[in-house]
Amino acid sequence: MKYQDVFGSDTTVSAGAVDAAGNVYLTGSTTSPLLPVTPRAFQKTFIQSQCGTYYFPGPNGSPGESIPIPCAHAFIAKIAADGASLVYLTYLGGELTDYVNAIAVDAAGNAYLTGTTSSTNFPVTLLAYRSKPGSGFVTKLSADGSALLFSTYFDGVQGEAITFDASGNVYVAGGADGAKFDTTPGAFQSKGYLGHGDAFVFKLNPYGTRLLYSTLVF
Repeated sequence: MKYQDVFGSDTTVSAGAVDAAGNVYLTGSTTSPLLPVTPRAFQKTFIQSQCGTYYFPGPNGSPGESIPIPCAHAFIAKIAADGASLVYLTYLGGELTDYVNAIAVDAAGNAYLTGTTSSTNFPVTLLAYRSKPGSGFVTKLSADGSALLFSTYFDGVQGEAITFDASGNVYVAGGADGAKFDTTPGAFQSKGYLGHGDAFVFKLNPYGTRLLYSTLVF
């Protein structure tokens, strides 16, 4: 069975993980409002909005046709270890475009996600490190897909890799715009190369409320 059979052709799977019990996690982006969202999903509704227009010129100079481009939103799916059932599937996003680029899963089945967003109302949690909109996000989703354990914006970043340690601290790496990216006092590198084209690494506390360190690398 191909993943398109479940998610549809308007869906892109960008990352996956497997937990200790053999459950499979798939994540990415979709423009489909018809994914098989599960009853207890954190976000059951696909937020339909337009993020551009395709224009097709008409023949011989006749009027062309404009077709709206829907905004894509992130999704996360957990498939049972035997492949026979969908444990959960939830959307994750705001009013514009949201992508998950990386996922990690802990021993309890909680999923850690990072990616990019242009949404101004991406779901963030109380006391999040950054509640003001930014270009990236880090989210921890509960094992049953019903709740955000934490979710925060970051700015000037494109989260491309994520992991965690035994204490629950979260590590994210990826590409950064050094002119916007927040570094912590005493960081290895606090200034980027001409303000763009940099890499970054940051360490976030287990509650998503504080940066333990954040540095550019180039």
